[in-house]
Amino acid sequence: MIEKELRDGLRGAVTDEPPLGFDPDEAVTRIGVKVRRRRATFGVAAAVVAVLGGAVLVQQSVGVGRGGGLEVAGQPPAPPAAITGLEIDFPWPPQGLPRPERYTQSRADEQAAGVRDSFLRAFLKEAPHATNAKAQKANTLTAGDPGLGPNVMEGGVDFRDQAGDTAVVYSVYSPRYTFHRPAEECVQQPQSTVRIESCHVSKLPDGTALVVDLVRGTQGGGAIASAVHYRLDGVVVRVSAYTYNPSGGGGPMRDRPALTNEQLVALATDRDLTM
Repeated sequence: MIEKELRDGLRGAVTDEPPLGFDPDEAVTRIGVKVRRRRATFGVAAAVVAVLGGAVLVQQSVGVGRGGGLEVAGQPPAPPAAITGLEIDFPWPPQGLPRPERYTQSRADEQAAGVRDSFLRAFLKEAPHATNAKAQKANTLTAGDPGLGPNVMEGGVDFRDQAGDTAVVYSVYSPRYTFHRPAEECVQQPQSTVRIESCHVSKLPDGTALVVDLVRGTQGGGAIASAVHYRLDGVVVRVSAYTYNPSGGGGPMRDRPALTNEQLVALATDRDLTM
């Protein structure tokens, strides 16, 4: 996936911080849009996209394998992930939606600026313990057919807590982006350098779907927790927190991601995050 799961940050973290234990290209992919590799896409690093590291948002094709055990060359299979509720009554993509309107770059950038400010306010509400909170530059990009116009938005907030500096990253995929089904978030892919430790798919009271997962490098090291919200209007939002600083520039390796699942879900389901 690409979440910014990827962002610029991820690259900085890989360069400046302790080993993360996974391929940043892959990680980025996982978190965001499935743009297939950071170098082929948008410099995930620059875009902080859903899903993991920097470049992100673009789900860069991190393809974090999920599901069964993961074979890593020279190592025993990874333990199976704790996966629950994969099959839910939730048709995807939603049927009967009007053809999505094509965005111009200027319109997408204007909306991204508003989402950036809104996300910062929401974050400060959900994480009152955070200090030095600063919104990252919001990015929009076109994933896939250039004729679609901008269809992915990435951004985040750099902040400090009791453990040190880190960031929370979001990726917003418009209905013009073809996003995989919720259950596919929990499929462990062979040869992935990221192992799914837990993944849960559920249907919310409003009829939308939610995936909450935790992935970690197969060599140990960094981990990423994400909440992915599938909406009835075809929009998908991913919000991720890390055990390291995805923006680079220093920071501790934490025992657990900087935000709780509850905080990630609250942020991912915020309707102001849209495209």
